[in-house]
Order: sequence, then C-alpha cells, then structure tokens
Amino acid sequence: GTKLKLNVLLTLIAFVFLGYQGISGMQTSASYIEDLYSQGMQHTIRTSKVIDELGNARSALLLSFQHDPSSNTASMHDHPIEFHITQIENSLETLHHIIDNELLQSDLASDEEQVVNSLAQVLDDITTQGFLPAIAKLKSGDYYAANILLLQQINPKFQQAYQHAEQFFSMQVEEGRKSFEQAEANSERFIWVVSTITIISLLVIISMSLLVIKRVNHAVTELKERSEKIAAGDLTQRLDASGDDEFSHIAKSVNRIVTSFRHVVQTNRNSIGQLARSAEENSAVAMQTKENIMTQQSRTEQVATAINQFTATVHEVAQSASSAADASEQADAAAANGQQVVMDSVTMIESLSQEMQESVESMHQLAKHSEEIGSVVDVIQGISEQTNLL
Repeated sequence: GTKLKLNVLLTLIAFVFLGYQGISGMQTSASYIEDLYSQGMQHTIRTSKVIDELGNARSALLLSFQHDPSSNTASMHDHPIEFHITQIENSLETLHHIIDNELLQSDLASDEEQVVNSLAQVLDDITTQGFLPAIAKLKSGDYYAANILLLQQINPKFQQAYQHAEQFFSMQVEEGRKSFEQAEANSERFIWVVSTITIISLLVIISMSLLVIKRVNHAVTELKERSEKIAAGDLTQRLDASGDDEFSHIAKSVNRIVTSFRHVVQTNRNSIGQLARSAEENSAVAMQTKENIMTQQSRTEQVATAINQFTATVHEVAQSASSAADASEQADAAAANGQQVVMDSVTMIESLSQEMQESVESMHQLAKHSEEIGSVVDVIQGISEQTNLL
C-alpha cells in the first residue's frame, strides 16, 4: 500500500543520493589529485626558476670576463661590461624574490621547508660572498680576482644550491607519489563502500519488487475467483477491500456493483411474487365468472322452458276459445302467470347482463395483469442477460 510505495521511493532516493555521492567523491578525489599535482608542479617550477636564474647570473659573470682588456675577445663585444653586471643583478633579484616571496610563503611540509631554507641560505651566501664581491672586482677592472671568486665561492655554492634543488625535486616527486597513492586508496575505498551500499540497495529494491508482485498476484487471483463465483450466481461473495491501494478501490467498486445487483434481484423476486398472487387472484375471478355464466345459462334455460310452456298454454287457450266462458278465467290466470314469467325473465336477463358486464371488467383486469406479467418477464430476461454478461 502507501507504506510500500514510500519505502520504494525512499530506497530509490537513497540509491540516487549514493550514486551522486559516488560521482562527487570521485570528482573530489580527481580534483584533490589535480590540486596536489598543480601545487607540486608550482613548487618545482619555482625551484627550477631559481636554479635557472642562478645559472644565468653565473653565465653573465663568465661573459663579463671576456671584457678583460688583456684577453683576445675584448674587441669582439660592442657593449660595455655594465650590460653583464646588470644581467647578474637582475637574475639575483629574481631568484631571491622567488625564494623569499613564493617558496618560503607557500604551504610546505617541515622537511621541504628545511630544504628550502637551506637553499635560501646558500643563495644568500653565494650572493654576498660570491657575486657581489665579483661585481665590485669587475667594476674596478680586477678580472683576475673576480675569476678567483667564481672558482672558490660561486662554483662550489652553485653545486650546493643545485643539490638542494634536486633534493627538493625528489621530495616533491615522493610527496606527489604518496599523495596519489593515498588518493587512489581513498578512491578505491570509497568506490568499495558505494558499491556495497549500492548492492544492498538493489537487493532491497528487488525484495520490495518481489513483495509487490506477490501482493498483486494474490489480489488478482482473489479478484478472479470471487468474480467467477459472482458470475455463477453467488451474490453473497464479498471482495477484501481493506487498505488504500488500487486493488482495494477495485474491490470496493465490485462490492458496490454486487450489492446493487443483489438489490435488483431481490426487487425482481418481490415483483414476481406479487405477479404470482395477482395471477392466482385472476384465476379465482375467472372461475367465479365461469360459475356465474353457468348459473345464467341455467336460468336462461328455465326462462326458455317457461316461454315454451307459455306458448303451449296460449295455444291451448286459442284452441279452447269456444269455451271462453269456462276458460276465460284460466286464460286470465295463464296470462297473469305468463306476464309474471316474462317479468321474471326480464329481471333474470338484466341480472345476467350485469354479471356479464362484471365478467367483461374482470377479463379487462386480467388482460391488464397479463400485460404487467409480460413487462416483468422482460425485466427478468434483461437481468438474465446482464448476469451472463457479468
């Protein structure tokens, strides 16, 4: 019912949420790895830039030695020695800016920060003890002393700076590898957790689906069996209408139909009973009418007999007209009797006519009841067709 739908909906929402979290987690891991790679690359690029600028300063110092008037290459340059000195100063300024304002200000591990501090110290030493004194010697024209500073101060410290830079590069590579392995392990663990929860969610969804299918099959089977019994004429069957799902609504509708149909059948039974009673009454009226007709027929025969007797008497009176004196009284008496018989006949005929009128009315009422019986038969036939249709 409603609870089952709610559980399925919540499970689907949880499944979608887990899928979203899985994709978001993978994107976060990828973003984390990308950030680590970008940060490591920035540190590596900055350190490489420091070494490059240090190499540029050293190269500019070597080129400045070619301006020595005692060398064969002095005449080959069309620019003054200050050009190379400016290059040295610019390179030194750039590398110190990178060290002080970028590398030392970034988020470094303790061992990485220690290496960068060592590199910064070497660069400070190579600047104060090597390049700046060499620049001063170049400006004074003491190229030999500047060359000694290059060999004794700048070159050894250049090697130290290069070693610190390589150490920092190795740390960056190792940190990147560890970070990548950690991110990969986190991703695998997260994928495993999401996969496990996803499998559990799928099992829950499958279980709920099987439960829904079982409930639907049970409801359909019950609806089919009860409907077949109802179609067979058992109007006492009732479907289980408990709950608030679609099948309960269907069951309620079928129950209402069965109740209405049972009411119609009961009404028809009552009508058929009334019709049977009316038929019995009409049969009794018909029998009574038949008896009345037989009685009237008997009376009519009596009247006919009396008329025949009257006719015979009149004939006898006519034959004995010659004996008028003697038969006059008899004729008067016979005439009186004949008149009385005629009066009785008229009365009997009028009574017979009244009874015949009542018989006609009874026959009309019988015809009316017969029409009502025909209407009821039509209704019963319609109900039978509806029952077969259901």
